[in-house]
This record gives sequence, structure tokens and C-alpha cells, in this order.
Amino acid sequence: MPKIVIVGGKLQGSEAAYLGRKAGFEIVLIDLDPQAPAKNLCSRFICGDVLSDTPQITAELDSADLILPTMENDTVLKGLTELAEKKGYCLAFDWEAYQISSSKRRSDRLFAEHQLPCPKYWPGGSLPYIAKPDSESGSHGVRYFKRQEDLDAFLKDGGERFIIQEFVEGPSYSVEIIGKPGNYRTYEITQIFVDDVYDCNLAATLHTIEPEKKQRIEELAVEIAERIGLKGIMDLEVIDCHGEIKILEIDARLPSQTAIVVYHASGMNYIKELYDLFTSGGFIGEQINHGKCASLTHYQFEDGVWSSHGEHIMVEGGQLDYTEGLCSEAAVISDYLPGRPVWRGTFINWADTFEELDAKEAKMRKELEEKFGEGRVKTYAELVDCAETEAGGTERG
Repeated sequence: MPKIVIVGGKLQGSEAAYLGRKAGFEIVLIDLDPQAPAKNLCSRFICGDVLSDTPQITAELDSADLILPTMENDTVLKGLTELAEKKGYCLAFDWEAYQISSSKRRSDRLFAEHQLPCPKYWPGGSLPYIAKPDSESGSHGVRYFKRQEDLDAFLKDGGERFIIQEFVEGPSYSVEIIGKPGNYRTYEITQIFVDDVYDCNLAATLHTIEPEKKQRIEELAVEIAERIGLKGIMDLEVIDCHGEIKILEIDARLPSQTAIVVYHASGMNYIKELYDLFTSGGFIGEQINHGKCASLTHYQFEDGVWSSHGEHIMVEGGQLDYTEGLCSEAAVISDYLPGRPVWRGTFINWADTFEELDAKEAKMRKELEEKFGEGRVKTYAELVDCAETEAGGTERG
């Protein structure tokens, strides 16, 4: 059984462990936090600094078939890159590409140089505007401005350090690309929905999309990957603004949420794809697509009410585990314990058709309401209806 060492045990690490387990790998997690959320999702957990050179950590790295970073600590990521080069480790990470994608200023410069479509930058465009920190992810620090006086006050208070763009509306999509220059694969396109702080709270396979838009999104992913010389994985997020596809951001790391949706919809496992790419130099086996529909959402349960929240809630509670018995069909990763007053869960559903997926989600909601009280949530079908009638999408951070 191949061994993958995951470095970082928060949300990305949790989902990497889930997919690694599905691929049949031994999963070892290394994290400084003794209560890392992904601790119970792995075959083995080691608490420590991955760069500390202790005998235990060195032994795990020396015997790993693949090392997969699932965090965004630049010091650790650069150190791992240098360590892998020094000791010949197989590291599924591209430091050069990540330096571009993790800086909105650098990536936006790339888009501008090659005339790739993006929302207009301030002072171009018109209100409303959205301001994003240069190097944060997960929608941390994102600000929204409907009034010019609020934007002016923000700029006077240091806001010029932010990336400020025209706020655009429409359905938001995500696509992942894996490979090396000259040999890339794009995967199932997913639709993403966000909460009121622009944090993704639901990801799902597409209900409908015009073939030319699908092709355009895939072409943009390949063009950007080639231009940055990507060796590994990258996530591209776009928005359909009045029929025009515009780039929101790129991220050269394993994504959260969409990877699990793609796995259950198409059968393609990003952990297996990265393992093949980095251990064999290319892809092994044909690319498949089972053509199923899948969704992933996060709920928080508190005081007899449960509601949908962004991905950030999944690392704010206790350790996560594979939770049986909460729903008859959905796969659940949660910190649920009997009697716990507040708990959180990721709920994953899949089916052969959109209608069957909607029925499974409705059944899940009924089961959860019977056990845990009122659910203040919308299904994927209801969110799609809202997006189609109100153009209500924004972006995932």
C-alpha cells in the first residue's frame, strides 16, 4: 500500500485524507496542532514540526511514496520544497506556481499581461466594488462596498494595499487542472455557492452549462497552467457575468470541497492523479467520467436549529471523523458527539441524475430535522433556481 504523508490537518488535509482513503493509500498526517481537525481521518498522526528533523518525522518522510502539503504557510512550503530537493523526496507541490497564485497582485498582473478576462479594477468599472487582501485565501478579509463614501474611507485607512475590483454577479464555477507543461488534464467543472461573507458553503456538479462556456473555462485553465509552467494541481475560479466568463482567481494547491464533488461525480480522484503524476512522471490510465451528480455542503447544529455556513466552520470545532448513522445515505465528516451542544458537519450526496440528487438531499434534510430540529437551509436545486432567476453568485475566497 503506497504511503502518502499529508502536511497540514485542517480543511484541505481532511479532504485529502478522505480522498486518499478512497484511493487505497496509507495516510500519515503531520501537524503541529495536537488537536488537528483531520487527526482521526488518517491511518496515523504525528504531532510535530515537519521541518524539525526529529527521528520520527524524518523516518516518515524518508519512507513516504508522496508528500502532499495541505496548508498555506509559506515558511513551511518553501522549507519543504528545499528539503525535497535536498533529500530527493517526491513532493506534490509547485512552489514557483504557488508564489504566483497565492498573491492576487502577481496573478492579476499575469492576467493583465496576457489580456485574460477579469472584472474591472478600481478606479475603472463602477460601484459596487469588492476588496481582497493580496495573499489571503478562503475569503478572509474580503470587503464589499456599495457606497463611494465607504470606499473612500477604506482607501484612506490603508485600503490601497488591497486588490479592488468591480463586483460582478452571476454563477460561479471552478475547475481543476493537473499535469506538467505540455501534458495537462482538466476535470469536472463544479458550481460554487457562497455565504454572506463570501465563503463557499456548497459545491456541486453543474446542472447545465453551454458547451462553448465549458470549453472556454477549460481553455483558460490550460492557458494559465502553461503560462506559469504548472507542475502539479491548480484550481481556477471564474464567474459567468452576463454571458462572459471572467477569472476570479487561481490557486496552485489542492482545493477544498470541489475535489470530493468531482470524485463522486466522475470517479476521478485528485490524490491518485497527483500520485501517478509525481511518482511516474505522467498519468496512468484513461480519464473517466461516470456522469453522476454530486454536492457537498457544510452545516452547523446549535440549540435545535441547523443552518448552512461557509467552509471555515469545519476547523472551528472539535476533531473530525467519519460519522455513521446521521443520515441513511449521505457521507458525513463531522465533529458530532452525542450531547455536544454545537457541532459541524460536511454532508456529501451523489446520484445518477439531478432529480435523484435533489430527492436524496430532501430525504437527508428530513432525517436531520427529525433528529436535530429545524433546518434553515436550501437544497442545491433551490440555489440553482435562485442563481438562474436572480444572478446571485459571487465568488469563493
